[in-house]
Amino acid sequence: MKISIIIRAKDEERHIGRVLESIFRQNTPLPYEVILVDSGSSDKTLDIAKTYKVKIAAIPSSGFSYGYSLNYGIQQSSGEIVCCISAHCIPSHNGWLSELIGPLLQGKAQATYGRQIPAKGVNPFEEVFLSRHFPEAEKRDGRVSFSNANCAFVRKMWEEVKFDEQIPSWEDYLWYLLTKDRFVFHYVPNACVVHTHPFEFPRLRKTAHRDGKAFRYMKDRYNVDILGNADSLAGKVRFVANDIMNHTRFFLKERYLNHLLMLPFVKMYSYLTYWRGYHSPAVIARETERPTGMIKGGRAAGSHPCVVSCIIPNWNHRQLLYECIFSIYQTMGDLPHEIIVVDNASTDDSAERIRESFPEVRWIQNHESGGGIVKG
Repeated sequence: MKISIIIRAKDEERHIGRVLESIFRQNTPLPYEVILVDSGSSDKTLDIAKTYKVKIAAIPSSGFSYGYSLNYGIQQSSGEIVCCISAHCIPSHNGWLSELIGPLLQGKAQATYGRQIPAKGVNPFEEVFLSRHFPEAEKRDGRVSFSNANCAFVRKMWEEVKFDEQIPSWEDYLWYLLTKDRFVFHYVPNACVVHTHPFEFPRLRKTAHRDGKAFRYMKDRYNVDILGNADSLAGKVRFVANDIMNHTRFFLKERYLNHLLMLPFVKMYSYLTYWRGYHSPAVIARETERPTGMIKGGRAAGSHPCVVSCIIPNWNHRQLLYECIFSIYQTMGDLPHEIIVVDNASTDDSAERIRESFPEVRWIQNHESGGGIVKG
């Protein structure tokens, strides 16, 4: 049995060295591989990663989503157990990996998630969230805070249900909701990582807006209402009151008096930004976007004769292939055209994704690679 550790990263030069150093010091009886999925780093992240025994899987930043990044990394892996960790989550001890996969090896669970502790004083608002959802003791009630920042699961789960690639965030919790009736999840507080984001208003704005869009996406597409009765006015008032009270108690306990003064302004800003995200135009999935001039059955709208035939050879380039086809549609406009993909025995899910996203594209399947020669 083998473990595949998947790390998502972009511009993580401050942390990636410490994360990899800790990972390669882990005491575990099983062999493991490390795959870094990089989505367009422009700093020294990749230079640092290359000094370790790491397989680097690069994806374009334009094609990034949390779900796609994980799916792509797992596709490049071979382990029966998959472990996911963020590039700024630092394992706190050399037994982190063994603790995380322990319930899987013992047959007690098919998925685990570990504790996340903040660097004290860096972001007190984040400390409130992490202390509530990732306690020091085992969880016996409350929301299951499954998180891809620090988790492990058997590969069979992912093979049955992939991560949603369209949701802006919370892809991990959505995956939990889609699989929890068939598989057992277990919280492992001893599998601990240090996980902190600095407090910055641009980050707060981006996160709150993205979460609003994600919650709306889950409700519209999966009929999942994360906030429950908070849709009503009374529910919203109770939610806000409880949230502010929890922060107030924590800040008083930890003597974060300066942040206590900021609390009303920060929370109001966060709520309003979340509301804007939730009520923004519907989340338009990259896979289902359709530019004007779309062709149907090899003909442009209006059934004019085809003027241009675009031939695209492909081999295991699902995301790049999608972006290429999308770009052709944007470039061609109303010019009658057809698109033909000649696939040379791809082993990824290029065919499935393109046929689902662009059913009008003609697909020619070769069952063996032609060494760069386009057959058909």
